[in-house]
Amino acid sequence: LIAHPVPRSSVVLQRALALLLMMLGAGAVVFLAIMLLRGPIELDLPIANIAAASLTLALLGALFGAVALLSGAIRGRRGFAVGVATLVAVVAFLANGLGPQVEGLEWVQELSPFHWFDGSGTLRDGLDPFNLFLLVATVVVLVYAAVAAFERRDVAV
Repeated sequence: LIAHPVPRSSVVLQRALALLLMMLGAGAVVFLAIMLLRGPIELDLPIANIAAASLTLALLGALFGAVALLSGAIRGRRGFAVGVATLVAVVAFLANGLGPQVEGLEWVQELSPFHWFDGSGTLRDGLDPFNLFLLVATVVVLVYAAVAAFERRDVAV
C-alpha cells in the first residue's frame, strides 16, 4: 500500500477516517437498537440522551482504535497494535472501576476514557460537553501522533 505514490499522511488519515466512520456506524446501530426496544421495555429516557450516549460510545471505540492506529504506525505490526490497544483499554477500565475504591487513588478515575464516556450519566443527564471534548481531543491527538510516527518510520523490509 505504501509503495504507491501517495503521501504517508494520507494513508494514516484515510485509515483514521475509516475507523471513525465504522465507530459512528456502530454507535448508530446501538442507537437504533435502543430506539426499537424503547417501547417494548418501557424505557423512559429522552431520545437526545440516548443519541448522546451512542455518540460517546462511538468516540470511546474510536479512541481505542486510534491507540491501535498509533501503535501500528510506530511498529508496523498488527499484533503489537492490537495488544497495546487492549492493554490501554484494560488499564483504563481498571482505573475507572478501581480508582475510586482505593484510598488516595480517586484521581486516577479522572484519567480514564471510560469515565469520560460515562454511559449511565449521559443517559440520565445528557451530554457533558467537557467529556465530549476530552474524547474528541484525545482521538485527534492520537491520530496526529500516528501521522507523525508513520511519516518517520522506516518501512524497508
